[in-house]
Amino acid sequence: MTTVIVSKISLGVNHSWTGYGTFPKEFLSSGIYSKIRHPMYMGIFICIFGMWFHVFWHATLLFLIINYICSLFIFYVLIASASKEEKHLLYLFGKDYQQYVIKIHPFLPITKHYVQEEKIGNPTQNT
Repeated sequence: MTTVIVSKISLGVNHSWTGYGTFPKEFLSSGIYSKIRHPMYMGIFICIFGMWFHVFWHATLLFLIINYICSLFIFYVLIASASKEEKHLLYLFGKDYQQYVIKIHPFLPITKHYVQEEKIGNPTQNT
């Protein structure tokens, strides 16, 4: 939950729970957003994985199955929401946001430019 709290504080007045409530003049790419594009969603993913491990040792098989199905649905909804938000931010910020997308992984704090860069191409990178 720490990633959710830190990212909410970082966004300040530019945060909305729907993703479309505000139209900031610039996107935030510092702090936690310099490592992960969707830290709030990542925090929720971490909580769900923690719940999976906890429930695994203490629940009946039926409850485990229901828990996993509901969790997969939540994953789907969050990934779909992230995709919608990315399209909205690309519309708002254009090429600047596209460059940010190339550098920063959506859910993992990977320091090296991640795989999507190879698909788009980066003429400044020497291999």
